[in-house]
Amino acid sequence: MSIIFLNLAVRNKMKKLLLILLCLPMIGFGQNNRLDEILMRKLRPVIAQHYIKKAFKEGYRITIKDNKFLCECIYDNGDWIDANTNDYCNHDLARTYLYFPENREIQVKDINKDGIDDYIINYTIEGFGGGNIYVNYNGTILGGDQLRYIKTEITD
Repeated sequence: MSIIFLNLAVRNKMKKLLLILLCLPMIGFGQNNRLDEILMRKLRPVIAQHYIKKAFKEGYRITIKDNKFLCECIYDNGDWIDANTNDYCNHDLARTYLYFPENREIQVKDINKDGIDDYIINYTIEGFGGGNIYVNYNGTILGGDQLRYIKTEITD
């Protein structure tokens, strides 16, 4: 008799745990800073790689170090010079910063209906033109074994 009650109690606990796990994507990670930070470490390289590939398609190379995009231009007498053209650097992302606002909300949902969590994340790129010009973006990243950045929207 006690084994039946134990199994029933275990089953009820498992149902509650399953309900919590199923509701977790609806709650969102923005309410838990620790989970948010873990997810951010997972998504940050995907966003950086998206811009590195974009720059390559536009004909120049950039890298990222300490959240700062760097191109191959050379600093000479107060100016950044493109070694390929021997002219001033005109690379859009050169010396800009990838920044994630503290009040960011990472939305977790199944965008493409494949049963795998996908992410919409807010971030900022600042420092365009060497100044304080910035643009806010929402990036859409598909989940799975290989995370893929698929869409960018400019936000206010």
